[in-house]
Amino acid sequence: DGCFRVSPVITPGQQDGKNDNVHITCVETALKNHIEIYNRWGQLVFVTDGYTNEDGDTQHNWNGLTKSGTPLAEGVYYYVLTYTFIDDQGQQHEAVRKGAINLLQ
Repeated sequence: DGCFRVSPVITPGQQDGKNDNVHITCVETALKNHIEIYNRWGQLVFVTDGYTNEDGDTQHNWNGLTKSGTPLAEGVYYYVLTYTFIDDQGQQHEAVRKGAINLLQ
């Protein structure tokens, strides 16, 4: 259905206003969500509850920086997205998506 898809590439260093943060489709429809982003060595570099696609909300979306604002190196990062949603029959479910995000500066 196209929901809860995570953008595979972000380019915050280009400063063109495009692909500056990770975009998660339909994230605003989740009852709750939690995302963890790891570097290639398995170190947690970003985590938040209540992810949002809003630009400038660096506490609730990822733009290639740590929560403290330190820029991360170019490369592949891995995410684990957990979210709760209501299906077409009104039933509540929890789901997990995992994948990779390419950070290009």
